[in-house]
Amino acid sequence: MAFTDKKFLDSTGTSYLWKKIKTELNKKVDSVNPGTNGGITIGGTANAPTVSIKLDPAADNALSLSANGLYYQSPAAADTYAITKDDSSADYAAVYRLKRYTNGTGAGTDAGVTINIPKDMVVSSGSVVTKSSSGAWGNAGTYIELTLANATNDKLYVPVDGLIEYVTSGSTNDSMV
Repeated sequence: MAFTDKKFLDSTGTSYLWKKIKTELNKKVDSVNPGTNGGITIGGTANAPTVSIKLDPAADNALSLSANGLYYQSPAAADTYAITKDDSSADYAAVYRLKRYTNGTGAGTDAGVTINIPKDMVVSSGSVVTKSSSGAWGNAGTYIELTLANATNDKLYVPVDGLIEYVTSGSTNDSMV
C-alpha cells in the first residue's frame, strides 16, 4: 500500500505504518562483541554483530593488541630539540641553531635555518678618552668612545663638553656647585 497525497491516515494506513516501525525497531543492535584479529570486519548476527580489526605485525608498529584491547605503545626514546649558540660567530654578534637529536642522543643535526644576529650598531665596548690636540676625528677634549660590534669595529666619539653647557648653583655665575 502506498501513501499518496493523504493528509490523515486511515486505519489501514496507521496499521501499515505501525508494521514498518516494528520492523525497523527489530533491526536494532543489542550488543557488539569483539572480533578476532582479522581485518576490519563487521559480522555476527542481527542481534549480536561483531567488529574486528587486523593489526600490521611489523616490529615498528606502535599499535598493539593486548588481552584488554587495542593500545598505543609510545616509543622509549623520542627525538628532542634544542637551540644552541655557536662558539665562534665570525661576522655576527651571535649565531644560533635549532638542533634535532635523534632518539634524544647524539651530536644533533641542524633543523631549519641558522639564526644570525647582525653586529650592526651594537656597542661592544665603551670608554672615556682624552684627546690632547685637534686631529682627524675632533678637537682636543674629553670624549666617550663607543666601539661598534660590526665587521670593522667602527668607533664613535661623543664630545663630553657638548653634553651640558654649564652648571651653576643658581645664586651667581661664580658660585661653587
